[in-house]
Order: sequence, then C-alpha cells, then structure tokens
Amino acid sequence: MPGTHSGFRAIQKIGTIQASSGIIRGIAAKMLNVREMKVTEAVSESRPLNTRIRVIGWSVVIVLGFVRAWASGHSMNPDGVSYLDVADKYLQRDWAWAVNAYWSPLYSWVSAAVFSVLRPSPYWEYTVVHLVNFVVYLLAFASFEFLLVQVIKYQRQTKRFLTDEDSSLPAWAWQSIGYLLFVWGTLELINLAIVTPDMIVAASVFLLMGLLCRIRLNGARWFDFVLFGLVLGVAYLAKAAMFPLAFAFLTVCFFSVGNVRRAVPRVLISFAVFLIVSSPFLLALHWAKGRWTFGDSGPLNYAWFVNRTGANVHWQGDRLGGTPRHTTRKIWDNPSVFEFKQPIPATYPPWYDPSYWNEGFRVYFDPKGQLTVLVQSFWAYYRVFVSGTVKLDQSGMPAVYNTMGMAILVSFLVLQLYRDRNALRWITSIKQWHILVPALAALGLYSLIQEEVHRSVRHKHLARPVLRDKTH
Repeated sequence: MPGTHSGFRAIQKIGTIQASSGIIRGIAAKMLNVREMKVTEAVSESRPLNTRIRVIGWSVVIVLGFVRAWASGHSMNPDGVSYLDVADKYLQRDWAWAVNAYWSPLYSWVSAAVFSVLRPSPYWEYTVVHLVNFVVYLLAFASFEFLLVQVIKYQRQTKRFLTDEDSSLPAWAWQSIGYLLFVWGTLELINLAIVTPDMIVAASVFLLMGLLCRIRLNGARWFDFVLFGLVLGVAYLAKAAMFPLAFAFLTVCFFSVGNVRRAVPRVLISFAVFLIVSSPFLLALHWAKGRWTFGDSGPLNYAWFVNRTGANVHWQGDRLGGTPRHTTRKIWDNPSVFEFKQPIPATYPPWYDPSYWNEGFRVYFDPKGQLTVLVQSFWAYYRVFVSGTVKLDQSGMPAVYNTMGMAILVSFLVLQLYRDRNALRWITSIKQWHILVPALAALGLYSLIQEEVHRSVRHKHLARPVLRDKTH
C-alpha cells in the first residue's frame, strides 16, 4: 500500500505544519498582547489622570473660583490694604518706604504690575485685585495637578515594588478626592475673598511637593533641582515664613535623592538658586533696617501673641518689651486717641509697616505664654482637621464649623483600605515621608504663634478702611 502510506505521511506533514503555524500564531499573539500591554502601561504612566474627570474638575474649579472672586470683588481686609499701599510705593518708586520688613514683596509686585497695565479706577481697584487672586488660584490648581500626577506615579511604583501588582487606588479616585480637597483648602481655608499672598504660597508648596516626588522617582535630573531652588525663592518672596521652611525642604530633598554623592552637588545647586532669587530682597532689607533680617513678621507675632504685649498697633513701650524708637503720638487718654500723620504716607500708617513702629521691641522667651499658645494651636488644628473648619464672623468670633475636609479624608482612607484590605501591608507601603516632613514643619512653625488667634484678634481690633487713600 505505497500510495496509502505516502498519503498518510503527507497528511501528517500537513498536520505538523498546521500545528507549528498555530503555535507560531499563539506566540505572536502573546507577543502582540505583551506589546499592547506595555504600550497601554506607558500611556497610563505618561497620562495618569482620567481625562473626563479632569475636564469636570477644571470646570468646577473655574466656576466656583470665579463666582467666589466676583462675589467678593468689593471687599477688602486690613492686610490687603497694606499690600496695595506697598504696591503704590513701588509704582511711585518710593524705595525708602517700598521695602517693608513686615509685608513680603511678591504680592505687591504682582499687584503693581497689573495696576500699571490695566490702570483701574478706585471703584474697580479691589475687583481687579480679586481677579488677580482668581488667576493665582488657577495657577495653584495647575500646581496641585502636577503634585497629584507625581503622587499617583510614585504610589503605583511603590505598590508594584512591594506586591508585584498595581493595588494602588485608581486615578479617578485620586482625582476625585484630590480635587475636593483642593476646593476645600483654597475656597474655605485660604479664601479668595481675603487679599493676601497665601494662594501664591499654596501654589509654590504644591510645586515643591510635586518636585520632591519626582526627585524620588527619577533621582538626579539637574533641571528639577534648579527649579526646586527657584520655587523656594519665589515662596520666600511671597511669605517670610518660607525662609526657615526652605531648609526643611532642602533637607528632605537631600534625603530624597537616595545617594549622598549625587545628592550633595544637586542640593547645593538648589540652595544656590534659592539664594540668588532671595538675596536682592535680603540686601534691600539690610539696607532699609540697618540689620540682617529675612522679615520681622515672625518676631512681631511672637511678641504680640506669646509675650502678650496687648497691642499690635500704637505700642508705647513697656517694662518687659522695651522702649520704641518710633511711636505714634498719644494725644488723649480717655478714650485713647493717637496721631500718626508722619512720617509714613499710607492709608493706615500704623499697619503699613508694623516693624517700623515696633522697632526697639525685645522679644523674649516666655515658657508660660508659649505653652498656652501651643495648647491653643493644638486645639485649632483639631478643629480644622477633625471637628470642622472655623469660619469667623465680622467680630472675629467663630461662626460656622465646616466638616467637609474631614469627610473627604475619611473617604480617602475607606477607599484605600477597600482597594487593599491588607491593612498592615497598606500601612508599610506608605512612604510619603518626604511630603509629610515639610507639612509637619510648617504646622510646627505656625503653632508657635497660633495663627488663628492672630487672625481673629487682628480683625477685631484693627480699623477696616473701605477705600484706600490714593493721595499719599
């Protein structure tokens, strides 16, 4: 049966070929699937945010922010009047009074630049300032998104390293919770109605935290360290408290690199850029005050709220505090009446530069006063993060308690534990200390003077100019 045998061999060859081709097709399909998975993973890493939620988030943030800014367009706070007066001094090139040791310069510079271009009438001046706040608010949200992206990337990488799988929260959960926290933090805690540089500081801190995450992920890109130093300098120019906090950020940056030999030159670059940005104003303060200082807001607030001098304006001297070199003139005792026409031409001179009127005050350590303020600080932080946000009425007293922030944080913890129910593994995977350390340093710094008391006392005892004096 030679024909039958040859036919069987031919069928066997055909079957072998088909089987081989099937195996080849299977291998090729697997290779294609792996390649598609890698491409998808690469796209997910480069674009970790959900586009639909991002569009919704930006829309909500823009609408809410604009409504809040426009609704408060004709409101003003005492600090805001001083910042705008400082802006006037820069526009008038009155350098002797433009350099101010109490109010940091960046917010006044931004306001002066906008006023020089738009030239608003006195009626629209406050509205323009609140629109500036709105633009800064949008920049802060962009900075927050940068931080959010870096945190998501870092969390995914950490989870994969620990568990060989992506058990981290999905992007939509991070975005939803993050956007809600941003809205709560900026519109409730910072508040667009208040004319201060706090929103600029928030934007700077978001950028710094995001850069710390990226440095931990990527290690040693020189550009990140240059940008880190630049943002630190900008943050200091926005608020003097960021000068001591800059060293906390630089320390965390050093340990975030992961290699001492690579960390030293890169962190020194950041420090050098920080000094280059901040040095011109430090030198200007030295020229204006005749002493080295990065700002007097910290010592003065310590004197007012720890040493309890009892007056943040019209200080006339006391036994412990010392004798003022410059003081307002008291012309009547009952009621107390003061005259302050000279030498500062401003809307309300006693609050234009408190460092001038309090020159000569001796700040001293008061253990009892410090302990009292620390307890008040702890209670204030508890109210903000646990029992609710304190909102002050016109008299400066607590009026409304908002628990939105705590609700969002609890929701985040529930989602995180639901995603990875191994609580011990979840806790050990939290390695965001590089974000926690600067935050704790800031809370500790402000706890020394208890910022909430500082704000409420100021609002209760300071006059509130409705219109600024443009004749000075």
